[in-house]
Amino acid sequence: MKIQYLGTGAAEGIPAVWCDCMVCRKVRKTMGRDFRTRSQALIDDRLMVDFPPDAYWHMIKYGLSYHDLKNVIFTHSHQDHFYPEEFNMRSTIYAHGITEPVHVWGNEEILKRLENVPEIMIPQRVDLHKLTEYESVTMDGFCVTPLRAHHDPKENCLIFIIEKSGRRMLYGNDTGVWPDETWDFIERNRTHFDLVSMDCTMGSQSESYCGHMGVKDVKNTVARLWEDGLVDHNTKFVVTHFSHNQYIFYDELTRMLEEDHILVAYDGFCLEF
Repeated sequence: MKIQYLGTGAAEGIPAVWCDCMVCRKVRKTMGRDFRTRSQALIDDRLMVDFPPDAYWHMIKYGLSYHDLKNVIFTHSHQDHFYPEEFNMRSTIYAHGITEPVHVWGNEEILKRLENVPEIMIPQRVDLHKLTEYESVTMDGFCVTPLRAHHDPKENCLIFIIEKSGRRMLYGNDTGVWPDETWDFIERNRTHFDLVSMDCTMGSQSESYCGHMGVKDVKNTVARLWEDGLVDHNTKFVVTHFSHNQYIFYDELTRMLEEDHILVAYDGFCLEF
């Protein structure tokens, strides 16, 4: 399997839209791997995770064709992960040559907001599918199992186990320390992972935070996975979803996580596992 991190930033991006902090000033000058657009990932060039406001820029920058995209799965409806207006661009007025629908998978809030876009609710444009925690679904050769995230109590936010051809990954943002029921599911099923992708929004913050993880939580999560025998020396660990608050610059964070064999994603980062 392969994952490409199209965007690796939190809601405000880095540099943040309106910000003039030290981090944002520096990144505006240096760019490089500390320049981060809103989070989006592509699995095996076929399965998209989230569709943020920066999705159009990702398409242009990485030479993608969304026309060929068959499935999009959503973690939750926050604006940095879900930009429903772009699906209106798949209507007959704007998109030509469409012969089959794109399948959109998400929680109740995702579906409710898309159902209010009448232009796309016609055959061969967009098909909507509800995801339920801990119930696996198959799509285009993938098996996707949604797990409950610890993020926004107002909706059923999700992280995902994604399997294909005997390989298995966990895509884990946005979420704080995983809820007990999610850990119970993983441990009860003895779920072994070839890749674990984790939220690191809180960066250097030492205390656990409701809704996101930082370096301390990431290291604790990796340690528990090892203790449970759910990973091995071939497993890839990756952190993503960074905020300019409590930010640790790419080179420094790479050094901090090197001994734990945790990779730091950046926009465009691609990894096969």
